[in-house]
Amino acid sequence: SPSLRSLQEACAKAEQEYAEKARIFKPDWPGLKQLAFQRDEMCTRYRQESRTLYQKAMQAAEADVSAVREKERRLREQFEATRTEVDQLNKAAVDYQTLKAEVENQRRLLNTLVERRQQAQVAGVGSIQATAIMRIVEPARGPKSPIWPRRLRTLLTALLVGLFGGVGLAFLLHYLDDKVHSHEDIQHIVAYPCLGFIPDMSKVAHSHVLQNAFRFLQNHVLIAQDSGPPMRSLMVTSSQPSEGKTFVAVHLAQTLAQAKKRVLLVETDPHIPNFHRIFNVPRKPGLLDLRGHESLAVWDLFPAVDEYLVVVPSGATGHRRNETSPSLEGLDMRGFIQRALENFDYVILDTPPLLATPEALQLVRDVQAILLVVQSGRTTRLTLRMAAERLARLEAPVLGVILNRVDLTSKYSYYTYYYPYRYYYSYYLRPEETPRRNEQ
Repeated sequence: SPSLRSLQEACAKAEQEYAEKARIFKPDWPGLKQLAFQRDEMCTRYRQESRTLYQKAMQAAEADVSAVREKERRLREQFEATRTEVDQLNKAAVDYQTLKAEVENQRRLLNTLVERRQQAQVAGVGSIQATAIMRIVEPARGPKSPIWPRRLRTLLTALLVGLFGGVGLAFLLHYLDDKVHSHEDIQHIVAYPCLGFIPDMSKVAHSHVLQNAFRFLQNHVLIAQDSGPPMRSLMVTSSQPSEGKTFVAVHLAQTLAQAKKRVLLVETDPHIPNFHRIFNVPRKPGLLDLRGHESLAVWDLFPAVDEYLVVVPSGATGHRRNETSPSLEGLDMRGFIQRALENFDYVILDTPPLLATPEALQLVRDVQAILLVVQSGRTTRLTLRMAAERLARLEAPVLGVILNRVDLTSKYSYYTYYYPYRYYYSYYLRPEETPRRNEQ
């Protein structure tokens, strides 16, 4: 503006005049002091005027921006209303085309019906005229035997079709079924021995059956311990979740403890912790709390289920969906297991599934034996083969495979006929014979 420009020129002129006088006179000369005062006053007025004009310009710009935004909002509302109207018009056009096509179909159908009715009327008139000139040449005679249904042929056909159809369906279902059901399936897929099977307790009401199954498994572990290299650190795992590895690990540890073997049961699955619910113990302290202090582990800190069984929970408290999942990174599991074997007869690790998380494969070289759990009727041949390939690639010390949740109630079950275990099972399924034996 002109006023700001004049103030700027006056300030510059005062600066120049003060600089010229300062070269001639000393700073304490009264005239020079008067010039300095005039210069400061003029420059102060210039800065105040500049600030005032800047604020006015900013307010005007903000008002313009607000006006433009309001205009943009109104235009956007008009655009949305127009787009909604266009969508409704498009939908109406589609409905119109559909109704138009339906009307055309109904019109063609009506024309066809009218034409057929006219043809029928013409044929009716012709048949009446033909009846008037017809006569019976030979009377009809009834058959001596029924021509339909031929029961014998029908029964034989149905019998043959049912027989071959049933056999073919059985072979087809067997071919399409990719689940593992018996130890023969395991032997065809992997080179590991089948150590035994665990019955499906949801279909068996006697706990003795389960106890005897784990005693057989315990005997396998003890025999392997006596006849070969030491197998005091055991890893129980599976190929995929929900195959019963935790169930097998817990009951195997309890069975060994009943045999007066000191057992340390360790939960190494931090993703889905279960020990605090199974044994009703606190989540912490747990395995994750020992990170960096594995060699200083104090076993008295962990809950003892009984005199021979100590449980080490994972120490994980669970995680939300958007949080990082806990892991065993940074834990010296080999040192932890070696220190535990100085105080316990057996160390059993309940690990995550092999194909789900990397923790199980990291623990393969830290243990002396691995038990692979397979659920009957659920584990597929492909997942079992993939798990076995990963273990073989790492040269893992696999002791054998355990077939879990085998249905012993079915009379067609393989194990009902070919395993000596069925005698225990049949014994406990007949409680009515117990008083009679007691009497004898």
